[in-house]
Amino acid sequence: MREKGYWYLVTGFTVSALGDALGILAMEWLVYQLTGSLLAMGALVMAQQIAEFVVRLAGATLLDRVDRVKLMAWLDSFRFAAFGGVAVLATTGNLHMWHLYASAMVVGTCTALFAPAGMALLPSLVSEKDLVRCQSLLDTSMTVAMLTGPVLGGLLIHLVGPVMGIALNAGSFLLSALMLVQIRRVVGSLKHATTTKATRGYWNEMREGTAFFKKVPALFVIMLFAAIGNMTGVAISAMWVPYVQVWLHSDALMLGVLMTLNGIGAVGGGLLIAWMGDLQKRRLWMLGSILVKGSCFVLLGIATKTWMAFPIFLLLGMSGPFFGALSSGLYGRLVPAPLRGRVMSIRLLIGGSMQPVGSGLGGVVATAFGLHVLFVGAGLLAVSCAVLGMWLPQLKGIDGNLSEKAKEISEELVQSA
Repeated sequence: MREKGYWYLVTGFTVSALGDALGILAMEWLVYQLTGSLLAMGALVMAQQIAEFVVRLAGATLLDRVDRVKLMAWLDSFRFAAFGGVAVLATTGNLHMWHLYASAMVVGTCTALFAPAGMALLPSLVSEKDLVRCQSLLDTSMTVAMLTGPVLGGLLIHLVGPVMGIALNAGSFLLSALMLVQIRRVVGSLKHATTTKATRGYWNEMREGTAFFKKVPALFVIMLFAAIGNMTGVAISAMWVPYVQVWLHSDALMLGVLMTLNGIGAVGGGLLIAWMGDLQKRRLWMLGSILVKGSCFVLLGIATKTWMAFPIFLLLGMSGPFFGALSSGLYGRLVPAPLRGRVMSIRLLIGGSMQPVGSGLGGVVATAFGLHVLFVGAGLLAVSCAVLGMWLPQLKGIDGNLSEKAKEISEELVQSA
């Protein structure tokens, strides 16, 4: 029955990811349609990101005190209300700009809690030996959703307009909530595995979450490397349009082809890691993922022909799932159930901590020195981190059979909680 609960979780996550990808595009289009301002579009995304960051930090401990399935269903219901409200107001002619920004902040708030709650829930629904495989399948399904979302969104906006696209997006979150409710029906309440004792204060509970990284410092170090890798990725991804137009001397159609190749690579990588299952030399595979990603950026900064970029984008997409699936599998195996919510939130905070720096520096470096310097420089930074990690003996702590380590961590952390 727990396996059936897992498939309901995959469906809920996938539908939510599809809704996110479709809905944000429709919202941005509506903002531009109403204002004609690129600044207003940027402010919409910023409003969502700020809310997501603040709530992820402030709400980390909440995820260990509530029924995660019930929380996720409610979060999808709130997103349904946020997008549905915008659609109703737009249809009746009562929509104002502040409604859109408020809706974006609600969506950011819900996303901040939804993702770590799902990550914390997954290990309760599958066996330990299948954890990496199941995480990889979940990541792959979400990748497919995020790839098809903008395509469907663009088609809907073209055919029926952005308001109807937003309304259909609201419906996707309602469907996701219904899927998540089915987990309770087939598995029963997981409250006994997901709640802690009465609160002793926010900082005390966050300290319990950070204590996990003291027990497994290798995970903290490798997440710092991931943060640098994500920083370079954000700096690069913000420049895809000028890269294709200025560097490759091509058009929007070519950008679509390259993004499709990247997505195909991501799906292929996800299916490959799902087939391979858990790997004992996790350190090499995870650092190898960062190494390949950085190398691809360097090659893209050197390539001057569009045909050269084809295999590079495919390989770039394939590299990502190896780090993501193995990382999630490690956390699912090592983090005690009562602490999973806050630890997963801290993990996402560390991994995304340098993304704002990347988005800011990317444009500055590209403007001052050129796109090729940005791509090569960002790639070399990621490669250097991966090579450094290969030499750090501390990172060997994530290799091999970790059953005894998981038992030791669980006993020590739960007793002190």
